[in-house]
Amino acid sequence: MGSSAFRTRARPYAAFVAWAALTGCASLEAVPRYEPPAAATATHVAYVDRDFEQAWSGVVRGLAQSVFDVQQVSKESGLITIDLASDGLDDTNAGRLERLIDCGTLEISVNGEPWRFEPKTTAHFRRRSTLRRADIDHLVDGRVGRLSILLEPEGSRTRIEANARFELRMRQRGTIRTTNVLGNTVDSAGWGEHHASFRFTTRVPDRQILRGVPIECTSTQIWEQEIVELAR
Repeated sequence: MGSSAFRTRARPYAAFVAWAALTGCASLEAVPRYEPPAAATATHVAYVDRDFEQAWSGVVRGLAQSVFDVQQVSKESGLITIDLASDGLDDTNAGRLERLIDCGTLEISVNGEPWRFEPKTTAHFRRRSTLRRADIDHLVDGRVGRLSILLEPEGSRTRIEANARFELRMRQRGTIRTTNVLGNTVDSAGWGEHHASFRFTTRVPDRQILRGVPIECTSTQIWEQEIVELAR
């Protein structure tokens, strides 16, 4: 009798455990870990052993063969301004701009599962199981780069300096949905959309908070050094 009574009382509890396992409450635990960008090793200022005319011709010739949009050319002042906007351009140009900036590395533990990506690029976390669906988006847009190049004669040599300015926007949103055996959503959890806008230059990085995480964006100075090399 005792054993039978125990089994009788246990059935509703066992049924509840089974129901909870099938339809349980959704929860979205996203614990971030951030690594800041590495220090730039390239250079944006140099003295080249060529006179101004030679250095200027080398830079102008190199830019004419590039994909950059030349906005201003003034030989009298020694100033050249070029643009590179990735929005609306093909993937090659978008990837080129991403190579010029560094926003560190972000790792988010989503319910115990690590998701690692570079926040300067768009990334998606997708997980599907029989009764659970996780969707998290990290979106990047508004990426714009502008570079100012200044050449100045220094005797028989030429001083060249390249200074870049970048802008980009980041957005994050995420949800986890729990469904029943019929595929209907019975519970969901997540956070609203979070935004951060960054403006930074060759010399000055920018730090902003995105969903409670301080993120820093800076120039890799690769673009600047490539332009300096054109004058050599």
